Amino acid sequence: MLADTNSAQDEIVGLANLCEKIMVQFKVIPSYFQILVSGLHLETVSGIPILGIASLSLDQTLNIVFKRAVDIIGSVVGLLLSVPLIAIFGAIVYAESPGPILYRQRRLGRNGREFFIYKIRRMKLDAEPPGTVGWMTKNDPRRLRIGVFMRKYNIDEVPQFLNVLRGEMSLVGPLPELIRSFKEEIPHYNARHNV
Repeated sequence: MLADTNSAQDEIVGLANLCEKIMVQFKVIPSYFQILVSGLHLETVSGIPILGIASLSLDQTLNIVFKRAVDIIGSVVGLLLSVPLIAIFGAIVYAESPGPILYRQRRLGRNGREFFIYKIRRMKLDAEPPGTVGWMTKNDPRRLRIGVFMRKYNIDEVPQFLNVLRGEMSLVGPLPELIRSFKEEIPHYNARHNV
C-alpha cells in the first residue's frame, strides 16, 4: 500500500511491477483529485480511501467455475479424439527407440505448485539425465526422426489433455515452465502465468 504518491514515477512503477511479480495486490492511498480522474477501483480500509486495480474477471466464482467446466469438457473431447493419434505415434516412437512412449517432466503450475507434464517422447531414451532440463537445439542429436515431425505439428503435446483434465493446466494459457526465475526475467510473466 503506497501512501506517498509524491515518489518518483519510476520508483512507483518499480514497486507496482515487483508486486505483480510476486502476486501481491498493489494499492495507493490517493488524493481526492486522483480518485475522480483515475478510473481505478476505490475501496476503504479503516476509513482511508485506497485505489487499486479492480479484481480480475477470473477472480469471480462464476467465471472460475465456467473456465474449469470448459477445461473439463475440452480435455475429455481432446483425449477421446487424440487416443488414435497417441497410439499411432507411440508405436512409431517405440519402433525407433524401444522404451516408454510417454515422457514426463516436472513443471510449475498455479502458485508455483509443481506437477508432471506429459508428452509423447520425441528424444532418445535417457536423453536427459534425471533432474536436468535441457533446451532442444536445431539439429539436436538427442531427438528421434519422428520427433522432428511431432514437434513441428505439436503432436507430442497431445497427452497434456490429461494434465488439463486433472486441473494442473488449462486449455487457454501459457505453457507451464520449470524456470522459477522467469518471473524476474520476463515482464508480467507471473500475471500471465496465473491466468
